[in-house]
Amino acid sequence: MSPQLEKLSLLNIAAGLEQCNKEEKEYTENILRYYEQELWGDIQAYFEMRDWEKYLKALEKLEKSSRNIGAEKLAAAVTRLGIAAREKNEYYILRHQASAMELYHDILDQIEAVFIEKKWERKTKQSKEKELTEDQKNMRW
Repeated sequence: MSPQLEKLSLLNIAAGLEQCNKEEKEYTENILRYYEQELWGDIQAYFEMRDWEKYLKALEKLEKSSRNIGAEKLAAAVTRLGIAAREKNEYYILRHQASAMELYHDILDQIEAVFIEKKWERKTKQSKEKELTEDQKNMRW
């Protein structure tokens, strides 16, 4: 297992790899897709509108994608919220929505710290190399 994956303490890496036939590259791609899907906005909007049917559908997407990357604690919390949404149990939803979304954001933050920063560093290095090349072109000997 790569050192990057070992830093993802909020994920069950073994469970996530199982979803990808133990292919680390595919698993990493799933993690990055998870990061980019941005489901929080829809979930929060439906929560605020008290539209429990749409809220449930958005939760189901989050649950499935969370299970696919091994975010088991979040998937379980979202499953319980989904049950409450089906039953229109606003009391449960109001008490547990914030903690589930906090865990979701913690997972996103961890993914960002491990993978997204690396992309930024790579882009920065490429930009510097490009600038150097442009400066060299503009030099007059």
